[in-house]
Amino acid sequence: MKKTIALLAAGAALNISADGHKMMKMDAPTVYGKLNKVFTYIDQEDVHNRKTTDGVTDVSNSESRIGAKGHGEVLGVETHYKLELGVNSTNKNDGGDEWRIRVRESLLKMKGKYGTVMLGQTYGVVVKQGRRSDPLQETIAGHQGDDMKNRVANAVKDLGFNDRSRADLIGYVSPSFHGLTYSLSQDRGEGFSNDTTDTNYGITTYEHLVRYQRDIGKVDVDLYVGLQSGARAAAQVDEETMTYGFNLGFNNFGLNFAMSTEEYDGNTNSNKDERERMFGALTYEMNKNKYSFTYQTREDSTDGSATAEYTQMAANWAHKCNKWATVNLTAMKYEKELQNTALTGDALKLQEADATILAAGIQLKF
Repeated sequence: MKKTIALLAAGAALNISADGHKMMKMDAPTVYGKLNKVFTYIDQEDVHNRKTTDGVTDVSNSESRIGAKGHGEVLGVETHYKLELGVNSTNKNDGGDEWRIRVRESLLKMKGKYGTVMLGQTYGVVVKQGRRSDPLQETIAGHQGDDMKNRVANAVKDLGFNDRSRADLIGYVSPSFHGLTYSLSQDRGEGFSNDTTDTNYGITTYEHLVRYQRDIGKVDVDLYVGLQSGARAAAQVDEETMTYGFNLGFNNFGLNFAMSTEEYDGNTNSNKDERERMFGALTYEMNKNKYSFTYQTREDSTDGSATAEYTQMAANWAHKCNKWATVNLTAMKYEKELQNTALTGDALKLQEADATILAAGIQLKF
């Protein structure tokens, strides 16, 4: 009886008609793919006496992939689907995934009169907004930080935004009301809600996003506020990240800015950990060229006392050769400084980071 009521409620939200079973069509899927490669030079000589080149590798922030997507109509409801595989040729020790071919996204979206319902493996609604806001998220300079963590000593992930990997989730996006939308997603991370081997019962994460999009004169406005919250029942752990920002577009320029505060409380100790993040980006497009500059920071603290500060600056030039190929050059500076530490001299340097990175990349899309 309860399942029947739930199905009826979902049908009402999607505006499924009683004779909807008579309306079913599905277009042929579109096969697509991306090859994303980079050659990187890293200078860490001032701190770690190291200069390296790692040859041609996949961009870990946005690995190569192949997939199929399509749309149709099922039970009178507009339906979209996507199945995408990651194809990462990089060795695990060089930052590649242990599974070189794996499912990245397996998503079904159903759009009705009262909103869109999402089911399957994809990004949470706040995480996706962070990726929309970062013009370099497909390069080694992306805020995700996978490439820097794999290449730079003492680097960390998730600088400008609290980025999370894809997860099996259920989500909802409301219809637009004069440019205002509300989105919600809920997931169990990489685990299952009935995983008896996890003594902490796994973590349940909710993501809420309120977004306002409007063209005001010649300016494209995108304002947003996001909340990510997670909890483990048995461990009595609470995690919460509040994010707010804007993306502005005018003529050929783009200006993006965001700030966030992440708080973590656990029962393993009495400390309260915090992470303060800031992200800024400026872009300019001219003909087939795009110039981007990003600046992002993260400050970690415990009980209000700063422990480490991370800074990354990146400048990027991308040239679109044709509709399939884009080449890009990136220059970066990555730093980590310890705060309120008793370490000095070489012992302090070994725990910090000071790296200059140069990279040349190519993307092939079909």
